[in-house]
Amino acid sequence: MIPGVKDVMSLGDNKYSGTMQVGIGPMKMNLQGDLTANPDPDNFEWKLEGHAQDKRLGGGIRVIVEAKIEEPELGKSELSVSTDIQFIGRLGTLGQPLIRSKAKDQMKEFTNNLTKAVGG
Repeated sequence: MIPGVKDVMSLGDNKYSGTMQVGIGPMKMNLQGDLTANPDPDNFEWKLEGHAQDKRLGGGIRVIVEAKIEEPELGKSELSVSTDIQFIGRLGTLGQPLIRSKAKDQMKEFTNNLTKAVGG
């Protein structure tokens, strides 16, 4: 569902580990890390919090993704997704505007995949 994510393994209690491969121009990142999902099904909300490292590049990311489904009018649903991504170490100094743009594109693709999965 999230582009580039693979090798996902459940650690129990809504915690997961996995790998995300991302290419930005000639630079390839291989981020390995953990993610915690905090669903709130009563309010149709969820929050993902994660961190990952690319040992080869000497940096990593911290990310928070929040999503909510609302019903603005009867029979219509609206999905809103917000992200906060922080780049750590050398990764943060290697063309952060390019990395941020790629992250934005990936979140847009994720949102589109999620919309399709829930029948939008």
